[in-house]
Amino acid sequence: MVYFEPWDWIIPASSYQEEFRELVRVDDFKESILSISLGKSGYPYVIDTKGNIVIHPKLAAGTNVYNSTDSEGRKFVQEICEKKFGKITYTWKNPDERSHREKQVVFSSIDDMDWIVISSIYVDESYAPIRNISYIIGATMAITLVFIFALTWWSSSAIIRPLKELMLQFDSGANGDFSGRVAIRSEDEIGRLAGYYNTFMLRLQEYNDQLVFAKNAAEGANQAKSDFLMNMSHELRTPLNGVVAASELISMSETDAELKGIQDIIQSSSTSLLQTVEHILDFTKSKDGELELSSEPFMLHEVLGKINTSFFQKGSHLLLKPEFDFKPDDVPNAFIGDEGRLIEILNHLLENAAKFTQKTPEATIGIKALEKSPENVVLEFSITDSGIGIAREHFEMIFEPFSQADTSSTRQYDGVGIGLSICKQFVELMGGKIWVESEPGKGSTFYLTLSLKPQKSDEYLSIQALQESTENDFPASGQKETLIEADIAALAPVIKNLYEALLESEPQEISTYLAEIKTYEIPKRLELINRIDDYEYDTAAVLVKEIAAELGLLME
Repeated sequence: MVYFEPWDWIIPASSYQEEFRELVRVDDFKESILSISLGKSGYPYVIDTKGNIVIHPKLAAGTNVYNSTDSEGRKFVQEICEKKFGKITYTWKNPDERSHREKQVVFSSIDDMDWIVISSIYVDESYAPIRNISYIIGATMAITLVFIFALTWWSSSAIIRPLKELMLQFDSGANGDFSGRVAIRSEDEIGRLAGYYNTFMLRLQEYNDQLVFAKNAAEGANQAKSDFLMNMSHELRTPLNGVVAASELISMSETDAELKGIQDIIQSSSTSLLQTVEHILDFTKSKDGELELSSEPFMLHEVLGKINTSFFQKGSHLLLKPEFDFKPDDVPNAFIGDEGRLIEILNHLLENAAKFTQKTPEATIGIKALEKSPENVVLEFSITDSGIGIAREHFEMIFEPFSQADTSSTRQYDGVGIGLSICKQFVELMGGKIWVESEPGKGSTFYLTLSLKPQKSDEYLSIQALQESTENDFPASGQKETLIEADIAALAPVIKNLYEALLESEPQEISTYLAEIKTYEIPKRLELINRIDDYEYDTAAVLVKEIAAELGLLME
């Protein structure tokens, strides 16, 4: 039927269906259909709705395949004829094939011809192009990966590897090895960076060599200075101890007032100089790391009873009577530690309290137990004076070696400025710290904390024990010190043996006799014998002979 628009006509053409079928010649398009190939073995074919072959590459026209079945007994042709349109999958094996394979058919009907056009292909052959594409993609990716790997290897060789080598050399330099150099393999940025590094390390090595040389020279000079100070201190201690001992012996004898005044000057000056020498010796040991602490049992009340209360300042005699501030049943009394260093610390702080007080020296010693346990006790000592005070900007400086708050050439007070520095080192060795609080004109308070090991004792520091200890060590004015006749008789042979051992320079016997003498109650005027081991043997022998004369003993 055709529409003719100019005249508005519709021109139809009609024919009987059977006559139309007769007009269609199968041979006209059979070759065209059979020439179509699907995959490797697929092909199209045509049947009618009754299952008769119209066109087929292998079967003759008119062959009825309506009841054909697959390997599972499925009548797939009958199913195609009934559906007329769609697709199905069934298993099939050609006579020349060994196994069944899945075959897929897509079909559609031509109702006017009562035909069904079918395209048949094995499933694996239909997906072959996709697999080929995946193979191509996989091969492409593999080639790409190989290319990337090659590019990465080249990048590593050209960039990363030199940088890694450079980092390793930097690491060696950080550990003190400045001799490493990086090989320059190119003239690009990496090569220039390697050149800069080599130049930098060369300069750094030169500077390091200069610093090492200067350091060694400084250490040598410092060691020479320390050796000189230590040797000087040892050389000065012996004659100074002799001077001090001689002045003490003079003070024991009957002398007139003028000679007594001269003796006081000798004693004050030599004692002051001896203390300075001792401080220099301790300072030298601290700089060389030779300061050591002893660990012996001691009683705190005995330590407080042994501290000095008599000091000398520019030839003047200063008497300090400290007061004690502590709570009963709060501070343990028995400890294990370095009793001598603790006494030395307290002595120096009390000496400062006496020295820097313009009026009558006054000082208060406060004691607190900050922490208490069976293994450790932390004590806090405070020494408060009524002296001239210290400005805040000098709080840290006064604990540095050879530093004083008053550094003028006309300063009023004695000292070389190492006492507080030594105290600080002693305190830190004993697990504590030291600091000061003060205002100019309002006195000073020095605080120090010490970590001490307690003895297994329930005894606490008491006023009674402290008073007894103080009275024994610091007798009242005019008190006469005597030895009972039995003690003198017992001491005589021991002192004689000590004298002979000193003359013959026998250290073992000297130590034995001194230990035996120290078991007796020795009065103040004979305490010099407890310091005999500080002297040379010949000087000590002279002193022992003079002490024996005091006791009425004759030494030949």
